[in-house]
Amino acid sequence: HGDSRRRHRDGHDDQEDDRRRHRDRKRDREDGTIDDGKRSQSGRTKDDPSDRKRRRDRDHHTDDRTKDTSHSSSRRHGRTNNQDEIEQKDHHRNNHPHWLVPNIRVRVVTKQFGSRYYKEKGVVLDVTYGGSKGILQMGSGLDGDGHGHGHHDNNGRVLEHVPERYLETALPPVGGPCIILAPGEHMHAKGRLLQRSSTQGVVQLAQDMNVVTVSLDHMAEWCLPLDEDME
Repeated sequence: HGDSRRRHRDGHDDQEDDRRRHRDRKRDREDGTIDDGKRSQSGRTKDDPSDRKRRRDRDHHTDDRTKDTSHSSSRRHGRTNNQDEIEQKDHHRNNHPHWLVPNIRVRVVTKQFGSRYYKEKGVVLDVTYGGSKGILQMGSGLDGDGHGHGHHDNNGRVLEHVPERYLETALPPVGGPCIILAPGEHMHAKGRLLQRSSTQGVVQLAQDMNVVTVSLDHMAEWCLPLDEDME
């Protein structure tokens, strides 16, 4: 009888163990933590080729949209830079007007047009490119009375489209006609140079006979009669 009760108790324990394992297995399956042939231990279904292809297509589409957005942003940034550059040039132009005008005497300060013209004087016949370049007649020109001054060096060669930055103003002798090129009240006013120092000149204006002091960098010899306009 003792053996029979022990076998019965052991059988009952085995049934309890089976029921407990069944409950644990069911709970694990619901939690997705076991691999039953359809689910992995992480709870995700196994990859198949169609799933992988869909993910690759989705990732590729996302990359394309990112590239398009970046390229569009670069184009917008490029347009902004161009606009800023144009505005900066306009600002520089408005605050630094060109001084080059017709009928003044200038000196060439570059060898780009040949060493024979370096430091030589010429008369501005016309200005081009909004005043940034000039057409020069070298070695001959007009004096303050509108007549040739007699110098015919370099055969009166005409140099075209000489950039303003390659020129500097030539000064008249004391008593000679000049034009003021400094921005301000007296810009383009003409008169006679009464006296000069190493940096400044005293000019008597032809229009009202007033006397003004001007930097030598802001005046040039005028090669027409004082009552004639620049044109």
